[in-house]
Amino acid sequence: MHLDLTADHFGQMMQNRLLVVRPGILSSGGEYIFTSKQRNSPIEFDSSVRQDLVRIKIPAGFKADEVPAAAKIESPYGTIEAHWTVQGDEIVFDQTLEIRNTIAPVSEYASIRDFFDKLSGAMSAPVVLVKQ
Repeated sequence: MHLDLTADHFGQMMQNRLLVVRPGILSSGGEYIFTSKQRNSPIEFDSSVRQDLVRIKIPAGFKADEVPAAAKIESPYGTIEAHWTVQGDEIVFDQTLEIRNTIAPVSEYASIRDFFDKLSGAMSAPVVLVKQ
């Protein structure tokens, strides 16, 4: 699928000179959310692989100031690789997410939550733009 989207207000202005954007929130990967502290039954994951490429045009008068380092998170339940780069006047977020076909016992619930919390953190990592 290819989608072009225009948004006049995507990001958060801070101190009237910094613009914080989170390109990863435009991608998918949040299908598994574990908010409960405990689990009473096994967890079944269906295998899937997806790749997302998000390009955000840097607004006129801004330049990239902070870009997250590449992330690779591996677990028995899946793998995510994410890269943020600046290419010309665009921020490019490239992500590959693989979920493995698994039935995990309740005893692994803490590890499962940890993996998906890290995945969520990587996807919401901020890019900071500064007004020139």
